[in-house]
Amino acid sequence: MYTIAMIEDNPADRSVLRIALERTGAPLEILEYTHATEAIPALLLRKEPPDLILVDGFLPQVSSEELIRRLKSSQHLKDVSIFVVSGMQDPTLNARLRESGAAQTFLKPFDLNGWLEFGRHLVQLLQDDDLPDAIA
Repeated sequence: MYTIAMIEDNPADRSVLRIALERTGAPLEILEYTHATEAIPALLLRKEPPDLILVDGFLPQVSSEELIRRLKSSQHLKDVSIFVVSGMQDPTLNARLRESGAAQTFLKPFDLNGWLEFGRHLVQLLQDDDLPDAIA
């Protein structure tokens, strides 16, 4: 079983991503968090780290960059790949997110087929044990 942690404040995006991941049929445990302030302590206290962390590109309260820095500074989570999924393509932001420790950034799909393809892509990376490391 693979564990994916998702930090996404938009309930619709969180729901459609969960559906896309579940439709792959892969054995998944999906952890959902609405805010960084909820995700940080929960992920740090988990006995086993997730296999992958998905972070919304724009989070309230704590920025995505700060969230990634905090997670990557933990011995427990430093080797977990973090992917950022954003509704906006911003090369400057993408560079800052990668400097923070994000392995990759993706533009959010805007239709169900795009989300389903994204879910299949993520599961394939997990199954192939081909998750990229952070560049930072």
